[in-house]
Amino acid sequence: MADLYEGPPGLVHGGIIATLLDEIMSKTVRALGVRAVTRKIEVDYLRPVHSHSPLRMEARLVRKDGRKHWTEARLLDREGLIRAQSNGLFIEIPGQI
Repeated sequence: MADLYEGPPGLVHGGIIATLLDEIMSKTVRALGVRAVTRKIEVDYLRPVHSHSPLRMEARLVRKDGRKHWTEARLLDREGLIRAQSNGLFIEIPGQI
């Protein structure tokens, strides 16, 4: 990640981490052919995320009930340690993707 996204020197800003997790959860819902918006997101910052380090994101749909889609996501480092994790609620909106 570029220095532009740092909070403390050498570390990624928490808002950027939250954005990444929100985006991967959103794309998980979209992959199902659903157009939805974020209703709620919770982020647990478990370990610092170092700038310029390779990262991997994972997300999955946990549950669906009508227009509501619950998701989970994780941000992992090169060694597979979870640096941050989140859960979100997305609300399906009418219309096509």
